[in-house]
Amino acid sequence: ASPPSFRQAFIGGPQSPSQHGARSPGGEVAVSPFSRPQETSPKSSEDFTPLEIETRTTETGHSSVDPEDKGFEPDTVPRRCTDTLWLMPFVICFGLYIYVSCNAYQQGDLTVFQSLPDLNGHLCGRGVNKEKPFLYFCMQKTSQMIMEGNEKRLDMANPICVEHCPSTWNTSSRCWLPMKAQYAWVQDYPSLEFIGMLCRPSRVYTKAVYMQFQEFVEHGPPIASISIVMRAAESLLVAVGVALLSSYVYIAAM
Repeated sequence: ASPPSFRQAFIGGPQSPSQHGARSPGGEVAVSPFSRPQETSPKSSEDFTPLEIETRTTETGHSSVDPEDKGFEPDTVPRRCTDTLWLMPFVICFGLYIYVSCNAYQQGDLTVFQSLPDLNGHLCGRGVNKEKPFLYFCMQKTSQMIMEGNEKRLDMANPICVEHCPSTWNTSSRCWLPMKAQYAWVQDYPSLEFIGMLCRPSRVYTKAVYMQFQEFVEHGPPIASISIVMRAAESLLVAVGVALLSSYVYIAAM
């Protein structure tokens, strides 16, 4: 066979057996030195059949089909322990935490987190205030003469403990007057029980007084938040249990 022309070898032309070689009398094809090798693109993961993937995984221990993650799967990716030197300090600190927590629970009194102190530092609902569990902020003495409810003010510095939260304007409480350094009867205001330890002013009748109280709750001591969590512990535990159970059921159903 005559060698291919320049156009046929380097530019391309009509496909014919002479481009890639002539067939010998025995039926074999003689490859021409001027023929270009056919380029084959590598297979992607989508080109492999399930049988090929299974065969590769069995032979190599992991699937090597996907070149991006090297064929590793969550159950075949190599794992190892890290920072093992810090395991012992962690166990020691955790043990100390358990010891301190148990000792505090046995020797301490967690009920103090459910009470607030009056102006003398005595906790409401305990000791001398055993029958008075609610902390109440008296109205300033001068506010009694003000008819406009939005201009009334509370004495936030000298709270007292009361047996029941006042619900009307027609009662009075014995409050401390810092200007006279003595106790005196001061007009009450409508209020409601709040988190089992405070008397919250009614928003309907005393909006300005309510805003004063709200500011105390937002910027006051964190014991109120602790008390809320302790009082709602059972409900919170039930909610956590339901959430975990629902999560496992959802995962199992997927």
